Amino acid sequence: MARYHAFYVARSDGTLETTHARKTERNEPTPDQLDRTPDANGVRDYYREIPEDEQKHIDWRRKLGGMLMREIGKPEEQHKGCILAALPENYRLYEHIKQSQDGDKKSAKNHAGGGHDRQDAYLYGHPQGRKKRFRSPADYFPHLLWLVTDADADPNNCTCKLCCPEELQGEPKPPPVKELKENSAPPASPKPKGPIVVIPRRSSSTHASNSTTPAATPATTPATTPGTQPAEPVVRPTSANPQLPTSHSLSLPDWQFDMQYDSLLFRPGEIVWYDRGVAWGLSVIIRRWVTRPASISQQSSKNYIVQPLNYPPQYPSPVLMTLESSLRPWLAWSPPECTIETLRRPDLTFDRIDWDHLVAVFMNGGMNGDLGVDASILAAKMIDGTYTLQQLLSTTNLGPAGTERRWGALFLGAEKIWVGEPVRLRQPQANRAETVFVVSAISERIQPQPSYNPASTGSSSFVTLFGDLYSLTHVPCSHPSAIPPNPRNLPIRMAKDAAVRANASVPVRREAGVWRLASARVSKPLSEIKGRWYESSRLLPILHEKEVYEDQIKQGSVQDTGVWMNGRGDSLSRRPHQGDSPQNIGSGVRQAERKDALGRCVPPGLAINDSLNEPNEADLQGVERGQQQGQQDRQVQDQQQHQAVEGFDPAGPGLEEFMNLESMEGDTAMLDGPEFGGQTGAGFY
Repeated sequence: MARYHAFYVARSDGTLETTHARKTERNEPTPDQLDRTPDANGVRDYYREIPEDEQKHIDWRRKLGGMLMREIGKPEEQHKGCILAALPENYRLYEHIKQSQDGDKKSAKNHAGGGHDRQDAYLYGHPQGRKKRFRSPADYFPHLLWLVTDADADPNNCTCKLCCPEELQGEPKPPPVKELKENSAPPASPKPKGPIVVIPRRSSSTHASNSTTPAATPATTPATTPGTQPAEPVVRPTSANPQLPTSHSLSLPDWQFDMQYDSLLFRPGEIVWYDRGVAWGLSVIIRRWVTRPASISQQSSKNYIVQPLNYPPQYPSPVLMTLESSLRPWLAWSPPECTIETLRRPDLTFDRIDWDHLVAVFMNGGMNGDLGVDASILAAKMIDGTYTLQQLLSTTNLGPAGTERRWGALFLGAEKIWVGEPVRLRQPQANRAETVFVVSAISERIQPQPSYNPASTGSSSFVTLFGDLYSLTHVPCSHPSAIPPNPRNLPIRMAKDAAVRANASVPVRREAGVWRLASARVSKPLSEIKGRWYESSRLLPILHEKEVYEDQIKQGSVQDTGVWMNGRGDSLSRRPHQGDSPQNIGSGVRQAERKDALGRCVPPGLAINDSLNEPNEADLQGVERGQQQGQQDRQVQDQQQHQAVEGFDPAGPGLEEFMNLESMEGDTAMLDGPEFGGQTGAGFY
């Protein structure tokens, strides 16, 4: 049985009796509601108090304890299971039971529903009387949070639905539904389902205007030119437990582009491996674009400009990469050890090295190895341990509970993650199911330190991702036209990737992989995020040998890309595949801007351009063209991958010599002798 840490709530506003119009009544269901006598039809409709030792009472307290820990607990305590030792004084939990005459013969379904026709729980005790009852733990939690955190005990500070109804919160009422009369004009184009988060328009003005206030309205205004600063969002009070959006649309061209299946795989600001011709290097993407074909017979090309990582002040020129297959995610391979023995110390990081002194010693022959190679490895590891929040959507004043900020994206280690897209999670080794977490909100909670702790000052901030868990379920299917549909709100990339994989599996295995909602409205700390989710039908053709991927297609079993990917923080553990815990990284080191995370491994003033527009000749001055040796054989692969929905015939370099697989043994998995990549010299650098 899991161990839970108990919370004791010292304050309560609960009452056993209330007085209205000089009449005192019990703060509980009425005597008629408590009467269990069946009616003429043998139906019993009554309320009963739930004892503390019953499962439903325990469930309520466990859920409230978990939510309370997420709100007021320290980041390092977020993993603990918590439970309320008891409900606040004078708060009592009742359940409404409606049982038909044959109800006693029914078998119990579960602790929530039992075997009755109706069995709902309500929490009584609110000082406004029995008609003000809470219907769920989530309903009661804002009130509980106010009890715990408000030093003034002022009910006006409570943001729960009973103390602060929607009418007082200024929430807009839904417009009345108008009946569509005959011969009337057809309705306008349907709006996207669910609320749509709108990022403030990017403007060159230095002042915010009312038009830039974030709102849950359709994004109909064209986005302005990327690259300018967003206006400051307006701070507005709202409930301490706001509803999470179910779907998202950000008014940014790069967000809309990245949500598509056949978009560019990599994003500006991300750390990637890049093909230098006979070896691979580490770099940061500073620009990307798609070159449209001049004729229908030609294919569009995907282009990137990367800045190689190096030690200061020696910075190579940016490199133009015209083949997407010449790039790899940072997490696709495990980095080798540093060539200079002194730099192999686990406590030595890129930002702690005196590079001026080290370069001088190296140039004088005091060290053997490749300083540029080692610098890029240490730089990538340093960046892997950082995170940066991006695109502020809204700021909410939660009163005594602090402030909540909602963000549209974040850099997590080497990768950029958007709201509305799937990510990989760290899961127990026994859990082999293909499960992903679709991010619906990136929440930063800033709360003041409790006043009863004299040693603490200021405020603390922690980041939580909210979203839904989806699992890939394999169901019998005899024909591609009979593949069951995916959930309606599933991201397009996930749906299309599942369709490609199903088209391969149905003819051979008579089964199809379909995404199913496993858990809704789940919260995850940054430490549980393993990295971006990549479409298997897009990335595997790049990672695998051609024969390997073709064999998977023939067998009708295209593997999950996540099996072949490392996780964020794995590189900080020397041998993560042999038991070292990469989760020690926690949330990582927060950096205000991406340039702060990159530090001195790139030239000062390096610009990361989010524009998708093709650069002109002036923009490409000083940019070197990527090495073509070793890349020409992948040109066909890129063209085939463009037709992903119909199938794949990929080609690419071998992964085994680079990847940190669980089957590898010993520290020599990545290195063979003094040369990188083995005796042939063909490896990382």
